[in-house]
Amino acid sequence: MMIETIEKLTGSDLNQVLEVWLKGNFDGHPFVDQSVWLHALPQVRQMLTGFTVVVHRNQSGTIDGFLGCEAGNIEGLFVLPASQHQGVGSALLDTVKEQHPSLTLHVYEKNERAVQFYRRANFLMQSRGIDPLTGEADLTMHWQR
Repeated sequence: MMIETIEKLTGSDLNQVLEVWLKGNFDGHPFVDQSVWLHALPQVRQMLTGFTVVVHRNQSGTIDGFLGCEAGNIEGLFVLPASQHQGVGSALLDTVKEQHPSLTLHVYEKNERAVQFYRRANFLMQSRGIDPLTGEADLTMHWQR
């Protein structure tokens, strides 16, 4: 798939981005009860307005992926299941890499697809911890230009 459009989030796109976030969490984290994500949705809505968010639009103009970043910390990278393995996540990540000399993120250890994706993008594991929201093991990963 050719990358269609990568742009910054606008207020009118927030609901689409939240839908991608929710579907991405349901798909990528089957080991976390869905009620956790539903409960967190209002807080995420608030947080996204303070982050730098880049979105990917597919050929129909629909947002099918986004990346939120704050001060060199990737707060979330989500791509709809139907658009995965088509270069969307890599394009979003490359866009943010151009803007930062180093990046840090947290990823659930059980989300093996995401861990492998970040390893292929030259992120290295720094530490292992427990996410206080879910009680699940997470990895802190770091990339440096």
